[in-house]
Amino acid sequence: MPTSTPTPTLTLPQGTYAGGQHYGAEYFRGVPYAGGVQRFRPPTRLTVDPRPSPIDARQQGPTPIAPPSRLSMVMGADRDSGPQSEEHSAVLSVYRPPGAAALPIFFWIHGGAFVSGSSQSSFYDGSRLARDANAVVVAVNYRLGALGFLYDPDTRHQPRPAESFGTLDLVAALEWVASHAAALGGDSGNITAFGQSAGGFLCAELLVLRPQLVARAIIQSSTASVLASVDDALAIRALAATFLPSGATFDTMSPEQAIAVHSQTAGALPAHNLDFGLGMPFFPVLPPSAGPGGGRPNHNPDVPGASDPRRVPVFVTYTANDGDVFRRMASQAGLSDAEIDALPPTALRSNPGWAAASVDYAHFLRQRGHAVSLAEWVWRPAGSAFGAVHTIDVPLLLGTQEAWAGTPMLGSESWDEVDAKGKVVRQAWGAFARGVWPASIDGVLDVLEEATAK
Repeated sequence: MPTSTPTPTLTLPQGTYAGGQHYGAEYFRGVPYAGGVQRFRPPTRLTVDPRPSPIDARQQGPTPIAPPSRLSMVMGADRDSGPQSEEHSAVLSVYRPPGAAALPIFFWIHGGAFVSGSSQSSFYDGSRLARDANAVVVAVNYRLGALGFLYDPDTRHQPRPAESFGTLDLVAALEWVASHAAALGGDSGNITAFGQSAGGFLCAELLVLRPQLVARAIIQSSTASVLASVDDALAIRALAATFLPSGATFDTMSPEQAIAVHSQTAGALPAHNLDFGLGMPFFPVLPPSAGPGGGRPNHNPDVPGASDPRRVPVFVTYTANDGDVFRRMASQAGLSDAEIDALPPTALRSNPGWAAASVDYAHFLRQRGHAVSLAEWVWRPAGSAFGAVHTIDVPLLLGTQEAWAGTPMLGSESWDEVDAKGKVVRQAWGAFARGVWPASIDGVLDVLEEATAK
């Protein structure tokens, strides 16, 4: 007689969650890490989940208010990222091997140009990484677009300009994970923050804002060496205000209006500011006092209030064709080839621009005393027209077979081939969480600079 698989449970002070199993790992989705979120306010501490335990954590939790991803041309459509909610999207998902105890923790921050994406998407399912890295994987939601990264010069509710509300959400989530690490099956002293694109940028922010909680970091295809200045942010705020409906303010606009304001601001941005953030109007911002040049172009300097000068190992990566998809976006936005070619060499519409941003940031971290290794993703799936495109690293690490089915950037590569290559990467990430630097992986990842500190 067949026996049923016991339901995995996650017991926390705030409540007990009933999860599921697949890919050899347990999963718990939509677990709150903060109380109800109020617009343009820091997240509040959650003491008790008001739902009766055990709470069903098998389905995707709510996702932040956001427009569709601009990267669907390469990633495909996101079919199942959960219902959108402004107030209740401060959730995360946990993936772990059965019987997990004191394992390394991966803290995943998704990309999406600070305006789209969700940890609840099956693109970011962490089960395969949890299984092959023998680690706990936590994927985190954070507020997006104007609701998460609109610059506000009024600091009554925003502790420091560097801490946008989207960033504050991540800080709260990281603190929650550290506080509940043992219950999650992990080690609070061994948290690896990792993220891709905007998520990599936000990992760099956490290295500054909460270094005492991050043991290591992996920053993939990030623009972390390029920051918006206060002047940029104020200009974009003024531009966005022109798209508010009559009588509405940023505080009173509906979620649907917030998405429309973002889309209209992004559409107006190329003419407003060609050399920075094409179609990406909302960014984390550092104040002029944080460094030379008012923050742009600049590196990620220490922000007043960072409580620990801890220097940690950082693995920085970019893809060989990171810039190609953004060049396509620039063309779709109406820029001619001549206008695109006239952009500065460091503009993020070119492959050299993306490479330069990653190399620049790796060298900066090394100068600051971090041990840093730099690598380039070179995997070009069979039959793909996109090559080693922006986000090509994600299916090697995260996501389900169903989520990635029919993804344009994977071309004709079979899932078995994708998963086999990815297993080597996932095992390398697990080794890095235990102190072993990743080595080159033939046809997938080339390590360009070995780990050294200045």
